[in-house]
Amino acid sequence: MRTSTLLSLLPLLLTQVFAQDRTNEQGESKITDPLQECTAYSYPSVVNNLSKFPKVWDAAKLLPDDSVGQATWNSMKDSIPNTPPKGTIDGNFSQFTPTYSTSDPDCWWTYKQCVSPSDIANVPEPLTVGYGFDDGPNCSHNAFYDFLQQQDQKATMFFIGSNVMNWPLEAQRGVADGHEICVRELLTLVLSITAV
Repeated sequence: MRTSTLLSLLPLLLTQVFAQDRTNEQGESKITDPLQECTAYSYPSVVNNLSKFPKVWDAAKLLPDDSVGQATWNSMKDSIPNTPPKGTIDGNFSQFTPTYSTSDPDCWWTYKQCVSPSDIANVPEPLTVGYGFDDGPNCSHNAFYDFLQQQDQKATMFFIGSNVMNWPLEAQRGVADGHEICVRELLTLVLSITAV
């Protein structure tokens, strides 16, 4: 009798475990199972706007019908320094770094941790710390956000546009939790600008 009662309740229990709400940030934030967290989902706002963005992992270019983007590009392109990209567009630096000149005026921090006068490289106030986290959002961020919340900490999150498109509710959680959000780029390719 006891076994049959448990077996009859099993579908109900499983429904409660797997029927998490993936339509809003609040529902998504309650998911604690990493496998469920990292199961891809469809979010209408993203699906409805995918055609307005370059294909993920292609080098970004302005879309042909983006007159606002083209006007913005035209207004700024002459002020962008002519700095050649380092390495290849897919992020291979193996041929470049052995010959990289440390006197490069562009100050490539990733290679030699150089700083320029406008960089914030240290915080002079005592007992002050700043957090910055790169390359988010990620499907597994619930545990990360929960930890920051438990520690009563806020941070700067540097999001990648394509990751926001893949994990929009995780990005919304960062905003809802009060973190500072910065969007680095659309894709994690070498940051280079290509005129249309």
